[in-house]
Amino acid sequence: MPASTRPPRPRPSRPRAYRQSLAARIEDNLRELASPEFGLPRDELERLARHQRDFLHRHAEWFDARVRQGRIVEGHGDLRPEHGVPAGGTGRDPTASSSTANFASSTRPTNWAYLALECERLHAPQAGRWLLEAYVEASGDAVPAALIHFYQSCRAVLRAKLAVWHLRDDGRHPPGKWVATAMEYLQLAQRHAESAES
Repeated sequence: MPASTRPPRPRPSRPRAYRQSLAARIEDNLRELASPEFGLPRDELERLARHQRDFLHRHAEWFDARVRQGRIVEGHGDLRPEHGVPAGGTGRDPTASSSTANFASSTRPTNWAYLALECERLHAPQAGRWLLEAYVEASGDAVPAALIHFYQSCRAVLRAKLAVWHLRDDGRHPPGKWVATAMEYLQLAQRHAESAES
């Protein structure tokens, strides 16, 4: 079977190791974003990281259960809106496509959560909700909404970090663009961190 059509494989991991890897990412993102060269508000970054750490500790059983169930998988990767609606989709309701359902059942929920986050950033939150509903229907994986919000919060912080890294480029883009992009993602991250707790 070609590599591109193989179903995703569960990532070999122990529950504690998986949680430790998530905690390490939270700390790495905080350390990078809080670098003085970027001028981002450190107190807000620390508060956001604290929300994420607290959620990870408070709901450790959710993460552990997903590892034991083989739900932590190596899937498609970084889904973005510019990748388009899968073939057969109408562009209005992504759940209408059978290929969308097939793809949703073979990728991890974090991929769909990340895509929904990007839809939200582009002022199309309903499209993101449709995609998450399609994933749940196709896979039978009823992921707690709070867990989705946690992953979206972490992903938004990562996207903020990638944005400010452009400030280290050769000056091809105005610095203000990347700072504004980072702040936009950080606002999304905080919103989802708070939603995860509600």
